[in-house]
Amino acid sequence: MSLIEGSVGVGDMVLLEPLNEESLLKNLDKRFQHKEIYTYIGNVVVSVNPYQQLPIYGPEFIDKYKDYNFYELKPHIYALANQAYQSLKDHDRDQCILITGESGSGKTEASKLVMSYVAAVCDKGEQVNSVKEQLLQSNPVLEAFGNAKTIRNDNSSRFGKYMDIEFDFKGSPLGGVITNYLLEKSRVVKHVKGERNFHIFYQLLEGADAQLLKALRLEKNVSCYSYLNFEASRVGGMDDAANFRAVQNAMNIIGFSTEEIQKILEVIAIVLKLGNVELGDEFQANGVSGSSIRNENGNDCPSWNLLCNIHLFLLWMIFFLLGRSWSCWLGRQSEGGHLGRSWSYWLGDSQRGTSRKVLVLLGWETVRGGHLGRSWSCWLGDSQRGTSRKVLVLLAGRQGGPCHEPSPFRRCIKPNEHQQRGLFSSELVNTQARYLGLLENVRVRRAGYAYRQVYSVFLERYRMLGRTVKMPRWRLRIHQLVTLVQKIYRGWRCRTNYQLMRKSQILISSWFRGNMQKKRYGKIKASTLLIQAFVRGWKTRKEYRKYFRSGAALQLSNFIYRRMVSGFLLGLKNNLPTKITDNRWPPPPYKSFTLANQELKIIYHQWKCKKYRDQLSPQKKEVLKEKLCASELFKGKKASYPESVPVPFRGDYVMLHGKPKLQKAGDGPVLMAETVNKVNRADGKMVPRILLLTKSHVILADAKGSKVKSVMGLESVDEVSRLSFPPIPLPKISSVGSKGDFLLVSEHAIELLTKLYQATLDKMKRPLPITVTEEFTVKFKEGNLTVKVTESQMGKGNNKLSCKKKGHNQLEVFAP
Repeated sequence: MSLIEGSVGVGDMVLLEPLNEESLLKNLDKRFQHKEIYTYIGNVVVSVNPYQQLPIYGPEFIDKYKDYNFYELKPHIYALANQAYQSLKDHDRDQCILITGESGSGKTEASKLVMSYVAAVCDKGEQVNSVKEQLLQSNPVLEAFGNAKTIRNDNSSRFGKYMDIEFDFKGSPLGGVITNYLLEKSRVVKHVKGERNFHIFYQLLEGADAQLLKALRLEKNVSCYSYLNFEASRVGGMDDAANFRAVQNAMNIIGFSTEEIQKILEVIAIVLKLGNVELGDEFQANGVSGSSIRNENGNDCPSWNLLCNIHLFLLWMIFFLLGRSWSCWLGRQSEGGHLGRSWSYWLGDSQRGTSRKVLVLLGWETVRGGHLGRSWSCWLGDSQRGTSRKVLVLLAGRQGGPCHEPSPFRRCIKPNEHQQRGLFSSELVNTQARYLGLLENVRVRRAGYAYRQVYSVFLERYRMLGRTVKMPRWRLRIHQLVTLVQKIYRGWRCRTNYQLMRKSQILISSWFRGNMQKKRYGKIKASTLLIQAFVRGWKTRKEYRKYFRSGAALQLSNFIYRRMVSGFLLGLKNNLPTKITDNRWPPPPYKSFTLANQELKIIYHQWKCKKYRDQLSPQKKEVLKEKLCASELFKGKKASYPESVPVPFRGDYVMLHGKPKLQKAGDGPVLMAETVNKVNRADGKMVPRILLLTKSHVILADAKGSKVKSVMGLESVDEVSRLSFPPIPLPKISSVGSKGDFLLVSEHAIELLTKLYQATLDKMKRPLPITVTEEFTVKFKEGNLTVKVTESQMGKGNNKLSCKKKGHNQLEVFAP
């Protein structure tokens, strides 16, 4: 979301109307109530401490702000950190972020957010990740030894901190240096009611286990030590035990050894014990007490000196551990350095214990006491008790202070005195806004506080934006450069932002500079993509030529194979069979095509069959289904089956529509009606009967009077048998009942048995067993008869089938 779209109040107070203290406070209050704690004044970020965690931080927001310009998104501390980091990479110049505000306004948290953002956006790598982790983990250590609870802030920094982070040309951190100012030493021995000593004392007593406390000879009870305020020993929302474990882990990550951590904790324990020491008068041998002059706080001096020296030792160790990669990098620089020596000489080789180097000597000068001459008093200040920044700057050969660039500002404001979320005290905020000069800052920005740049640097950086002037590497005089700048700058659309041309500098408003930066990044991105496209095209063409030369044989073989395949398919297309019954198929021209030729034959046949089935009527499909069922039942089992295939199934062979009695005899549609001969059980003689097959019954009626003689349900049909002798259409229907089996002679036995099988399957949901055999046994009421086929001895002209009972248990069938 941009600075203006969807913003509560005014996101940049340069646009505030009317401009006075009342409107400024109302704007801050309105944004604070809607949890918009950040507000811009140009490139200055004003933040109001919300005293709560807001969901506006984390990897998602870091990824959002690193890809946009300063004014393109809502005000945020990430935008300020991104501007400083991008200026560091683009301009190759030092950057400094100044965070100001009173106690409890959020300065410590702001510095953490800036460091976390820089650590997240810089390049990845094993060494880079190690340095980033050490930089981030230095905060818990310094807070434990330098922060304390005060009346106005539960985590107040009782020391000033200046941190230098060194980056390489890619924007990756190489190391860092931390310098402390004005450590509040008196807090060790004395603090106001309701405040606490430094966090490390309470963390040690709460977080140390029994074994460590026993080794340090400490008690877990805070009231046992006079330096610790028992009434304010606990702080709401702060877990001292967990913080102690975090401090130990941070010290391990930074690089402290186990022995060094143990020694530091021992010194902390000594400070606690010194607070319990009481000095008394000493009596002489004769009983007269001696008189002495004693400083009231004399026994407290060792305590604050010990803690001060521990704090300095921690800073020196962090500087040494974080500065390893930095020192190595400096050691690889030009040997023709300052004063004829390399950088590594002046930094000193601390790993070998060399203590005669300048920075090491100055570090020890910070630790030990002693008289210093007046000529050095301006360099080593008494109140700071440490090495002045001026000495280090001069000895390092730097020109002036640590940073010469315009510094991004972060103004932190405390909304109330009670550290209560959602409470905005206008009187307190107005006081802070006055001494921070927010109103004056807005007025200066409105007056056109500009970004200044010399012509040569301006041309070198922004010449790519020129549309009418082509500028290669030039060597022109200053007035010619001025002419070029005017032609480019005045030719832009936003020419109303043009402000001033001087003899050697051009002044540009900060807002317009952001637009210039955005257009410049767009040009750089387009140029980068163009170069990438050319390089990728060149690599692709090179690889293709290499591949073409090495794979010429493969390409040629693939071409020949494709030609053979196309010839085979075209030849097959011209010789395909036209009829579905035609089994002819063109042979393959090559053996390698045999399998494909067989698959194509199957696919083509299935396709032709599908086309044929799609053209059939529903009645024709039912007939073919019956023929398919007959084929599955009798193909290869009955010798007369091939003769019955071309004969269509009629179903009605008795002209049923002219016989109403037979139509009424059935209980539904008649599937088949024909005249059959029923073999008599007693003497084997044949009697004509009309057989009606419905969906649920088999009915036998008199051939003359159409009177129903027998009715058999399909559920009672147990089995159907048929003789395999070719000319004998003699089926046996086995039923479950008192009358026994039926032995019939039918001229359409295959059709009858097929329809009977389908009707039984539809009704009973089970297949009907049908057997084809040379002889079978018929079960009658009187007993069982064995039916046997015998070839007739009469002449060939006799085509009639005759049956004769032979004995009591055998029936002989004479086939013509």
